[in-house]
Amino acid sequence: MKKISIGTAIVLILAAALISALAVVYVEQGKINELRRQTAIYSADSGGDRLDEIGAKLAELDAVFTSNYVGEVDYDKVELGVLDGYLAGSGDRYAYYYTAEEFEEMMNESEGDSQGVGLSVIWNADERAIEILSIFPGGPADNSELRVGDLIVAVGIGENAEAVSGLGYEKALSMLRGKAGSTAEFTVLRGGEAIEVSIERGHYELQTVYSHMYGEDGEVGVIKITEFERVTPAQFEKAVDGLRESGANKFIVDLRNNPGGDRDAIIDVLDYILPEGPLFRLQEADGEVVVADRSDASCIDEEIVVITNGETASAAELFTAAMRDYDRALVVGTKTYGKGCMQTFFRLSDGSYFKTTSHLYYPPYSDNYDGVGIYPDVEVELDEKLQDVNPFKIEDKDDNQLIEAYKVLTVDGYAEAHAAERPAETTAETGEDMPD
Repeated sequence: MKKISIGTAIVLILAAALISALAVVYVEQGKINELRRQTAIYSADSGGDRLDEIGAKLAELDAVFTSNYVGEVDYDKVELGVLDGYLAGSGDRYAYYYTAEEFEEMMNESEGDSQGVGLSVIWNADERAIEILSIFPGGPADNSELRVGDLIVAVGIGENAEAVSGLGYEKALSMLRGKAGSTAEFTVLRGGEAIEVSIERGHYELQTVYSHMYGEDGEVGVIKITEFERVTPAQFEKAVDGLRESGANKFIVDLRNNPGGDRDAIIDVLDYILPEGPLFRLQEADGEVVVADRSDASCIDEEIVVITNGETASAAELFTAAMRDYDRALVVGTKTYGKGCMQTFFRLSDGSYFKTTSHLYYPPYSDNYDGVGIYPDVEVELDEKLQDVNPFKIEDKDDNQLIEAYKVLTVDGYAEAHAAERPAETTAETGEDMPD
């Protein structure tokens, strides 16, 4: 899904005002028509009369409520609630509202410029603490005393420390976050010893790609992509180069629990891997499916297996489907989530944003998979004993899906299985033959 704004929004904002008023913001008709044309949104009725009725009802509710409520209404929160409620009630399950600050932070993270301590963490339910999974290279925590595996048990130090077990995961995380230049203080537990940590928050690059060699033959490299952001293509190419230097001539690309991400990022990664041809297609408002992006002739030729599960979604599914369309990978694991639609961001007059589903997208040659998912070539459920284990804590030696992917690459005759699974076909929308 493309994380950029492509125009000024068409919007009617419901907001409760101090004297029980309803604020409705309109954009002039010319801009509305142009925006509808750009985003393939064609609506015979933008809601006019119904919104007037809703506005009157909201004003009535406010008048009665404020006359009887013993407290004071926070109208900033009311506004957020109304906007969130509108999008939730729209029927678009991917619609979401962002304040200007939230949108800016999200865009910075997408570009890789994050602010904070620079840690990748998970919730450790057994210890009721935040466990450090990785420390981002070059980030504020990189030169600290922190280690992978440390448990953050309190936010703050000394008398100001608040236990994470009492705060809960989300609230504790929000307290650990902050702008560059501010100080994060927290307490970690390591081997039974409590250690007080004070780190000045700063800028760091989000790490989305992790890689390592796998197996005794020294030929297989594993590349795990946690999400697709603007920094992902460069990190992916660096991972490929590093694994090649270590002797890898086959790759396992692990997309389990990858929720997708930025359109440009997935296109750049696919362009790096695939030969010349279409990369993905968009369904326009009239139903026509057109090629949106193409790959150049430069590509890589290593044998690849992709691992997926039910949390592999959106851009990660597009990666999987495109690799299969070009006969470049076998898929091991379980059926993917099934999100083949794209969201577009729109800016409102106060600098806030919302996103809504604007297009369906298709792989280079095969069908749209929205609501369906992508079925693997080799179906392998994760071992039952691992179902309740955090996926980021499953060791290679126990990971039966990874073991099966390795087996497909090295034991079962990858080339033969690959050829047998990929019959050629023609797609009417593009008029191009499937690659052999």
